[in-house]
Amino acid sequence: MKVIAVRIDSMIRLNDWLPFLSPERRERVGRFYREMDSIRCVLSELVAKSLIIEMTGCSSDQIAIQADQFGKPYMSGPYHHIQFNISHSGTWVVGIANDQDHPVGIDIEQIDEDMELGSFASILSIDEKRVLDSVPVNERMEHFIELWTYKESYVKADGKGLSMPIDLCSFTPSLTGEAAWQLASPSDIPYYWKSYSVHPDYKMTACSAYKRLPETCAVSKASEFLQRYVDLRAHAASAT
Repeated sequence: MKVIAVRIDSMIRLNDWLPFLSPERRERVGRFYREMDSIRCVLSELVAKSLIIEMTGCSSDQIAIQADQFGKPYMSGPYHHIQFNISHSGTWVVGIANDQDHPVGIDIEQIDEDMELGSFASILSIDEKRVLDSVPVNERMEHFIELWTYKESYVKADGKGLSMPIDLCSFTPSLTGEAAWQLASPSDIPYYWKSYSVHPDYKMTACSAYKRLPETCAVSKASEFLQRYVDLRAHAASAT
C-alpha cells in the first residue's frame, strides 16, 4: 500500500500533459474555467496512474479506469484487484492504492476559517455536533475539517457515497489513541484510519479495510512528480 501527496508548486503547461490522459479526462479538463481546477484534474488521473503502475508494473496503455454506480473509480480487466482513491483540495492532490483488494479511501481538505459550520449541520450526527460544540471556538474549524476527512475517506472506501445514511457514518473521538476519531457504530467490514501532515493549513486522512496503513506519506512537488511519472511510464512500457 502507498500514500502520496503532490503539491502544485507552479502552473503546469496543460497541453503538454493532455496526451497522457484518457479521452474522458481530457474532455473534463476542457470544461473547467479556472486553470487550477484543470491542473488538479490532470494531476488526479496521473497520480492514480502512477500508483497503479507502481503496484502492477503494467504500462499506462493497460490502465482502464471506470466508475461504478456510486461514482467510485475502479480498475477493470486483469488488474481489478487494485484498489485506489484520489482527493484534492487547494494546492494538493493526494492518492492511496493497494494491491490486496482491500477497499481504500482518502480525503484532503483545506482549513478555511471563514467557512460557516452551521451550513454543514445537516451532514453531522447529533453526537458529532455535541463533540464539536464542546471544542473551543478558535479550534472548532480545525476539528471539524479533521472529522470531515475521516467521514469522507470512510464513505469513499465503503463506496456508497452520499447514499449512506448519516447514522451509519457518525464518528466519536477515538479511545484507542490509534486515530483521532472512530466510527460510533462498527461497520460490517472493520476499517482503519490514519492522518498525515502535509501542511499546517490542511487535514488529510486515509481509510482502509487493511489495518497496516503506511506510516508515512510520500510528498513531492508537482514538477518533481510529473518528471517521475514520465520516467515510471517509460520504464513500465519498456518492460512490458
